Amino acid sequence: MKITTRIIDILQSELINSGKNEFYNEGQLTFFNNSEDFSFIQKAIKYDTDIEEIVNKKFFRNVTLDMPTSDKKFKRMFINKFLDREIGYQTLESFSAKITYFLLAHLDYINHLFDNLDDYILGQSNTRTDGQGNSITDNRNAHSELPQDEININVDNTILNYANNNTINRNKRVSDDTSNTKSERHSLDELLKTKSLIDDLFEEMDRRYFLQVFL
Repeated sequence: MKITTRIIDILQSELINSGKNEFYNEGQLTFFNNSEDFSFIQKAIKYDTDIEEIVNKKFFRNVTLDMPTSDKKFKRMFINKFLDREIGYQTLESFSAKITYFLLAHLDYINHLFDNLDDYILGQSNTRTDGQGNSITDNRNAHSELPQDEININVDNTILNYANNNTINRNKRVSDDTSNTKSERHSLDELLKTKSLIDDLFEEMDRRYFLQVFL
């Protein structure tokens, strides 16, 4: 005896409404066909494009994670875990509003959990150093032997009217130093700490949004 409806019932209803048929396709009976293309339960487990479209539109109101691969992974896990479970609300609209709110409220956490979990496990760090610099050094030397009757002993006066030796040196240095450093630390302890993170996430959704009475 069912009290509300199950996830698989919702998926089957939406697939039928979109013109899909498990039993008859392309002029042939497909009831005994082993192909996953027609079996609704197999399509749900495989999370094909038809199921993905329904889940995004009807369940999560087109709210997605930052990375498409992580979004698909999270929602496929959601469907496979709760496929045969009855929802805790009388209507699909109420149910989808609640789980959409849950996703929005935990969006940053779920993004990090699915996108950056490897970084946390490996203790990965990335360091980038950028350095740019310009330096110019001018050396000017003037030496005078004649006329001997004109002597300049004022060190603040840099003008020498007569010079039979004039040397100019210019040194210019342009630097563009860029470095990237990536480090990883493999730790079994860190791996074990992350073991239940995903399970904890779905267990919270289970308590909040699915029926806990089994008949």
